[in-house]
Amino acid sequence: MFKRILLPTDGSQGASEALNCATAIARKFDSELEVVFVTEPHPMLTAPYSESILMDALQATREEGENVLAQATETARQSGIDQVKSAMLEGHPAEEIVRYAREHQMDIIVMGTHGRRGINRMLLGSIAEEVVRTASMPVMTVRVSGG
Repeated sequence: MFKRILLPTDGSQGASEALNCATAIARKFDSELEVVFVTEPHPMLTAPYSESILMDALQATREEGENVLAQATETARQSGIDQVKSAMLEGHPAEEIVRYAREHQMDIIVMGTHGRRGINRMLLGSIAEEVVRTASMPVMTVRVSGG
């Protein structure tokens, strides 16, 4: 049923809980799990800073992403998932997640959500909500438990 599962992660608690769900689904259906981290160009990067400051900021973000991907991949393997891949993407997170899912013919996207409500949701938006609205495949959102 779900042979190819996409797990976008940012290293947050919500992403960690989504990883638990994704690995449970992968074990049940003997699925392949693909984990992605999206680096989004920060507004600061368009400001008039020196090129070395911009390159340092970008490098730090990429290193964080590599660490998050390595951790998620290792956790998936330790939970019994043999087929795990990872990828670093760059761009607007929701757009990149949906594009990747479409291009790699994923069967489902499993992702965490921060569960924001009210004004915080209006002001901050929701990557998960945008993915749900724009993806052509099923999207399972996993909310952080306990609050």
